[in-house]
Amino acid sequence: MRIICLVAMLALKPVFGQQVISLQECLDKAIAYELPASADYTLIKRSEYSRSQHWSSLLPTVNFSSGFNSSFGRRLDPITNSFATNNVNAQSMGLSINMPLFSGFNYFIIRNRLDLEYRQSNLQLQQKINERKVRIIQLYVEACKQAIRLNQVAKRMEVYQKIQDIQRLLLESERIAITDTLKSHNSILQERIAMKETNGALMLATIELNYQMGLPLATRHTFLPGSIVEIKDIALLEEYFGVEQAATNLELMEQQMKAEHSRVLPSLALSGVVATGFSSNNKTDNGSVVTYGDQLGRNVYEGVGLMLNIPIFNRREWQRNKYLYSLSLENLADQKEIAELQVQKREAKLEQELLTKKANQLLHQEIAANLKMVFDKSFLLYQEGKLPYRELEESFIEWQENILKTEIIQLEYAEMQLFEKKDSSIISD
Repeated sequence: MRIICLVAMLALKPVFGQQVISLQECLDKAIAYELPASADYTLIKRSEYSRSQHWSSLLPTVNFSSGFNSSFGRRLDPITNSFATNNVNAQSMGLSINMPLFSGFNYFIIRNRLDLEYRQSNLQLQQKINERKVRIIQLYVEACKQAIRLNQVAKRMEVYQKIQDIQRLLLESERIAITDTLKSHNSILQERIAMKETNGALMLATIELNYQMGLPLATRHTFLPGSIVEIKDIALLEEYFGVEQAATNLELMEQQMKAEHSRVLPSLALSGVVATGFSSNNKTDNGSVVTYGDQLGRNVYEGVGLMLNIPIFNRREWQRNKYLYSLSLENLADQKEIAELQVQKREAKLEQELLTKKANQLLHQEIAANLKMVFDKSFLLYQEGKLPYRELEESFIEWQENILKTEIIQLEYAEMQLFEKKDSSIISD
């Protein structure tokens, strides 16, 4: 009876003060903890801002300029447009405006490139989130495995205690040797060691899981194996991101090629200027210098014009770049094709592994049922003194190992189902 109480205390010790936590709750906590501090999240914000502000490139540029010079000797005064031979001080100031009207569709090309860069940044963030999901799923499944092992150890110890109760009766009637009780006691001691080791492995998985979720490392949880198949977040195969990355790189290269081509197209810009100036050479009929304020008012001039630029010869730069870009496009297209083949291979392997796991699960369930009947029959024979303890223990261990293997396979099958074939277009959502 003392041993039963000890077993119950060891099995129930982690339960007090624990909170039940599902896999979905672990995923939510881990993603919320990591996302605000992610460098990729900051990069997305930058890309989003650049994309939202791109329309401002259509606005005109306005510049103010001012200059002062002092000249000596004979020269043409730019303000009075007359020759001067004495020392002349001059000042000019004005506003200039420039507005592009056509630049070879460069605005739309840059817009598309910014969209692709934003998609690329979002893809990198989602890949990091997916990696974090996979890590949390692995830790949660490992914690569930250790919890199942811990529960199995407690059940085995209960059965060994029942066996010892039977052994006392058999020993009194001299139907077994005293060595049987020593062997069963040794088995209980071995199970106690297994319980401590399993509990330690469970705590290690829990500590890592708490670290990923940003919780105090000593926080304890009760895990729910059934919650594994109930998560709403989708975990994708890593190969999906390789396909999306290759496709985005290919589109970016195409936009760069279009931008290079736009450089050989004509460009048209509207320009305007409003300016004025002052010169000490600007004098009245009586020889005095016209006042500063009068000169600024008289010398105002405006101008507006169109600037057309037509590239004629650029030393075959476009032809060279076109050839180099075509090579890069071919290479990126090959990379995308390879990535798609890798996805197909991974999906085919996953499908086969799921079928194998499912078949093994059904077989182990049937084997476990048969082994239970073998143990039950062996236990009855042992009670009658017709079966040695060694054979009883062998049938018991074989049954228990098969039960554990069945439950582990069930967990692994549930984990693999989270990576079933999905539509990779959700990556870009």
